[in-house]
Amino acid sequence: MTGIYMEQKEIVCSVVIHTDQKTEELKKALCALENQTAGFPEGTQVLLIENKGDEEQHRLCSDFREKYGENVRILSASTVSSLKELRQYIRGCYVNISGEGDYWDADALRIVRKAISALPQSGGQTVENDGGSKIPEDGGSGNVSEACPEIITCRREYHGKRSGFVGAGDRNFRKSHLCKTDKRPKEVLYDLDSSFIPASLLTGEESALEAGAAERQTLIGRLALRSGRIRYLREAVCHVSDVIPERGAWDFLDRKDEYFSYAEAAYSGIIECSRNYCGEVTAYAQNFILGDLQTRLKQPLPQEMSREERTAYRELISRILGEVEDLTIVKSRLPLPYKAYALRLKYGDRTFPQELLLNRIPMQIRMLEERDGMLHLEGVSAHRILGENREFCAVDTAGREWNPLCIENSHYDRKGMLGDLVQQGIWFTLDLPLKEDTVYRFRISDSMGNCAWMPLKLQKWSRLSGMENSFFLCGNRMVSREENGIAVSSGNLYAAWRAAKRRDSILKKLGKPEVLRIRKRAAGLKRKAKKRPIWLVFDRAYRAGDNGEALFRYLMKSDVKQSREIYFVLNADSEDYERMAKAGPVLKYGSEEHLAYFLAASEIISSAADQWVINPFGKDRKYYQDMIESDFVFLQHGVTQQDVSGWLHRGNLNIKLFVTSAGREYSSVLDGNYGYDESVVKLTGMPRHDRLRDHREKLIAFLPTWRKDLAGTLSDRAGERKYSESFRESEYFRFYDGLIHSPELLEAMERAGYRGEFHLHPSLRSQLRDFQSNPLITVGDDQMDYSGIFARASLLITDYSSVAFDFAYLRKPVIYTQFDRNDIEGRHIFKKGYFDYEQDGFGPVVYDLQTAIDAIVRFVASDCAEPELYRDRVDTFFRYNDRRNSERVCREIIRMEDSTRPYLR
Repeated sequence: MTGIYMEQKEIVCSVVIHTDQKTEELKKALCALENQTAGFPEGTQVLLIENKGDEEQHRLCSDFREKYGENVRILSASTVSSLKELRQYIRGCYVNISGEGDYWDADALRIVRKAISALPQSGGQTVENDGGSKIPEDGGSGNVSEACPEIITCRREYHGKRSGFVGAGDRNFRKSHLCKTDKRPKEVLYDLDSSFIPASLLTGEESALEAGAAERQTLIGRLALRSGRIRYLREAVCHVSDVIPERGAWDFLDRKDEYFSYAEAAYSGIIECSRNYCGEVTAYAQNFILGDLQTRLKQPLPQEMSREERTAYRELISRILGEVEDLTIVKSRLPLPYKAYALRLKYGDRTFPQELLLNRIPMQIRMLEERDGMLHLEGVSAHRILGENREFCAVDTAGREWNPLCIENSHYDRKGMLGDLVQQGIWFTLDLPLKEDTVYRFRISDSMGNCAWMPLKLQKWSRLSGMENSFFLCGNRMVSREENGIAVSSGNLYAAWRAAKRRDSILKKLGKPEVLRIRKRAAGLKRKAKKRPIWLVFDRAYRAGDNGEALFRYLMKSDVKQSREIYFVLNADSEDYERMAKAGPVLKYGSEEHLAYFLAASEIISSAADQWVINPFGKDRKYYQDMIESDFVFLQHGVTQQDVSGWLHRGNLNIKLFVTSAGREYSSVLDGNYGYDESVVKLTGMPRHDRLRDHREKLIAFLPTWRKDLAGTLSDRAGERKYSESFRESEYFRFYDGLIHSPELLEAMERAGYRGEFHLHPSLRSQLRDFQSNPLITVGDDQMDYSGIFARASLLITDYSSVAFDFAYLRKPVIYTQFDRNDIEGRHIFKKGYFDYEQDGFGPVVYDLQTAIDAIVRFVASDCAEPELYRDRVDTFFRYNDRRNSERVCREIIRMEDSTRPYLR
């Protein structure tokens, strides 16, 4: 090892921790250091920077210092306000400056120290990673000296609002490797708190130790430019808090002046640094700017910005983009519409060269299937980027052109930071003849006569995938992918057999024996299903009790099961599994049996519309895509009252039968921007309403819906989310925790003989531990029986949840607690729809805690009698009250199946 890395010191790593954070987080950070497998404190120095910490934090630091002696030092923030001042206290050759709420994985420092000790003395060498395999090193020295020390950065696993290995930066950790910034300029490093910086690089750094987001971003960018070498260690993990607002610098800017100061510090600063150290604005510096800027290009500027300020900000960004080369923008990781937007901002009033992007505009096919003897294509077109007058068409082998039908669809519009249209949303449909020995390619042209072939992107519901040799059969024709085209050829038995052999050979080489087993089993089931179709019914993977169960129970008692093979799908460890198995056959979710039946099914029927329902294969879907021919029947989890077209749009879910319960709901889906017509949207009523009963007790049900921004990230288990540590800091938690523990409310309930049950929405069930029961109100577990609580409760407290419709269906009163109504649209998956809670709701709407308490107390005092006003609203809202909803749904499914699969009649 050279002297640049280790000056014969015993200390290898110095870890800097700011103590001005929550005591529990500080404890976790210190305990993580104590538990390092590398041993502690040997080889590690800890510098604790105290600012305004309370006595408990100071005592915690003092105890830690006393326990580990000279390897731990407590410094005042006033003493070391800059990195230059901190440098004199650093004993390690590498230093990490941890962020608030961060802590290291138990094995992290051992892996980091091993990487430091094995650093090469010269270029062209490799270093072993923790598993003993070689870490590749880029060749060439570029414009940075080989003697310059490397920055070592570790993988970030978030805890808090997000959890897991998420974020764009994680793509750099596909494997441990050494990145030279001049060779891999797209591998930009933004993360200071999960990196170990050579202490020698901090010499002369004037940055404030407690720098803001812009300064921290600029610092790591500046250090990366000076070093030119970044070693990514996949095996070493830093657990990073996602609770702190300053983490996402762009996402949390809420003052207009910060837009200017951030851009000057982060962007102009990195440009200046690149010129000083490298003599030019390098490709790495340009990608650093683009990567950080991409969120800003999409996010609207604050409304309080004046026209003059917007113009000034646009000019500032235009000046910064003027330092970025056109090809760097084109080859960057910006989404295509925002590449065009960045170029337009850069060129201002001038027109940027159109040919830069013309051959990069893809043909995005969402649906590709045989329909009425034709090859039917639908998808999203990006040919109207920045409103340019471009057209596209399909061109067959003989040169004939086939023009699509294009319809403007605002759902796919993309807007820029100034509110201007970046891409006009276009939905296209195109029918092509299934003519043998024909290849269809797709050509785009502009008003200047320029044209290019479009790269092909097969998405979502296309029966072709990106897999090599992907194909499917349409009668006696075979449809396959050919480079950037779609080929139609003879589908005779021999041709199909050869194509299948090639596909299976590829799957064997990829080491996918389970895919081959499932495909083989599914092929046998498909043959049988031509005589007796397969239906799969779902609620949630871990829970029954919704519209899926209601319909399934109806089907098990009807004559339909004689002509159809019907299964309910549920996790094997669900508490509902045995109960549902008594009602009818159940498949274990995620099992090979479930996956094979999914491929053979004609109908996928579910009250949930999440990815785990429509794609149980996850990333392996491409290996099965050609076999998926099922229709998706959406029973809904509740009445649609808001505009959820962004989630349920046809291009996202391709629903073939959409169940509704009320006339206004039916019209809102049919006339809204969902993309469905009368053949799909049906007014039948919800199956679970058939099973509603009224056995009311002196019980209050607290059933709020979830919030997308509060829910943890989805875990590996289908439909489940990880615990979010930031949840307890939310207004949502404070409101409902305050409500169920209100002394005034509890006293009124006790006086009237009432009790309560509080249940979280299934998407927040991982947060149940945050709420505590009391003698009168029980916090329910995650196995709530909806029909049971609807039957027993006399009063419902909810916010925006569709469970209010079930409760109102039984002519019981509702109170809507909408404390966050002013910002709910930006934090959840819906926009305001046809249903107005004040004008249409089935009970009073309250907007703060005390008003909510007062309203509940009044209802309790009247023994929860429903006012006539709200009863009249209920009577006029629902179309059916005859307990025959399941029958109508079943009839519509059979009618659809007969029309799409006439051979089953």
